Amino acid sequence: MLLENAVTNYLLHSELVKSINTYKYECKHLKPMLNYFKMKGVVLIEDIDDLAINQMILYFKNHNNCKNITLNKKINLLKRVFYFNNINNDYLFNLEKLKEDKKRFDLVKESDLRKIITFMLRFNDDNPVELSEKLIIFLLLDTGVRNNELLNIEINNIDFDNNMILLTKTKTKQERIVFFTHLTKELMIKYISLLPERKYLLWNYRTYKYYNYDNIRSLFNRIKEYCKIEKFHPHMLRHTFATLFLESGGSLVSLQQLLGHTSLKTTEIYLHMSFKHLKNDYEKHSHNLYS
Repeated sequence: MLLENAVTNYLLHSELVKSINTYKYECKHLKPMLNYFKMKGVVLIEDIDDLAINQMILYFKNHNNCKNITLNKKINLLKRVFYFNNINNDYLFNLEKLKEDKKRFDLVKESDLRKIITFMLRFNDDNPVELSEKLIIFLLLDTGVRNNELLNIEINNIDFDNNMILLTKTKTKQERIVFFTHLTKELMIKYISLLPERKYLLWNYRTYKYYNYDNIRSLFNRIKEYCKIEKFHPHMLRHTFATLFLESGGSLVSLQQLLGHTSLKTTEIYLHMSFKHLKNDYEKHSHNLYS
């Protein structure tokens, strides 16, 4: 089978059944690999042997400065292309993950978080644009939802009696419940009342269309510039929510459910990011040590 056809078949299927973000992610990693193999004269997918795979890994490592975490993503996607097209490659299928450096997620610093909240509280709730932007930030802080989950919140799935939202479009394809504070509740009620006859929550009063990823990115960039923050993107609020939840005494299992992680191991990463509870526990220990 032609390698280009195998990759095209896989990506067409991805575009059909997966989210637009997942499809773009797979294109981003697969197309450079396809171009590499074309450069090396590899036409058939069956011609990709252990030597070709190892040379590809070294090429992206040395010429593109790819870290092992990125190389593992590329290798995993190449495996999926083989699986999808029912083509066997024992070497590839048995190839172990390259050792990855332990990565600490980007968190919003406590001082920066205070700046952001202070800035958002100044927004005028009587201005539809400012109300919507304020709501977005507080919803992300309250719930820790992913970007796609935020954009797909349906008004009918918001329970104001119990301050909770049913998420029906999630990364794992599993529905889940998240909760919000009284402040966010009041913002949402006012926001929805401006245009009640709509399906999704987030309506952009700048464009008079539903919010999209670019709109969210633009909002975060403006906040970053105004508050003079070095780095600020939506997923940072997810990481910040998770860390603050644990530091406030929340359980790991509850956090797993709120974040929608299929594995507790994924959630355990946040234990290593949360130093406040470690410091508090240590201070209790050191206080008793010499008393």
